[in-house]
Amino acid sequence: MAKAGAPPKFQEAHVNWIFWKIATGDKIGRKAIVEETGLGEGSIRTILERLEDYGLIKSSRGGRSLTEDGRKVSESLKRMIAIDKLGPMDLTKAQRNIGVLVKGGASRIGTGMEQRDAAIKVGRKGVTTLIDKDGRLSMPGFDDEVDIDQDYHVDAKRIKLVFNPENGDAVIIGSEDTNQKAEEAAWIAASTILS
Repeated sequence: MAKAGAPPKFQEAHVNWIFWKIATGDKIGRKAIVEETGLGEGSIRTILERLEDYGLIKSSRGGRSLTEDGRKVSESLKRMIAIDKLGPMDLTKAQRNIGVLVKGGASRIGTGMEQRDAAIKVGRKGVTTLIDKDGRLSMPGFDDEVDIDQDYHVDAKRIKLVFNPENGDAVIIGSEDTNQKAEEAAWIAASTILS
């Protein structure tokens, strides 16, 4: 009887993150993806194989790129999310912050702990979940929601400038000691509310 291999050291959210990396850039090779994400070579190889099996990417000498189906999925995804660097923030008490805007995501947020827990499960330190209610950013999960516009007005202004959130949107901020880890935290956490 054949032995089963080791369980994968990545989650389905990592597959989505790698797809995003390919979808938002030029052709990219496996080694470059390893460097950009910090995931292991074996994990990246398996993720790329999955994306090829799904018919979303193709391989060529220059690296991986999207198929026609991959472009369709990418366009749909780009209408739902945006990712960007936010820099140092008092709100998170971190120097490295990457935000993910999820259009209409506020309705799928509970207390915000679900997003934090997802990031912690992959070894990340911090995630902050914010929702836009009528043009004001707040932090869910407290008896009295934390009003980011009032309590952290400089950070709120930066978030609004970068993402221009609308009523019902969610902003997930990954905070870490490197941008790579912050992006992974934000992406993993945001994946909990992507539908």
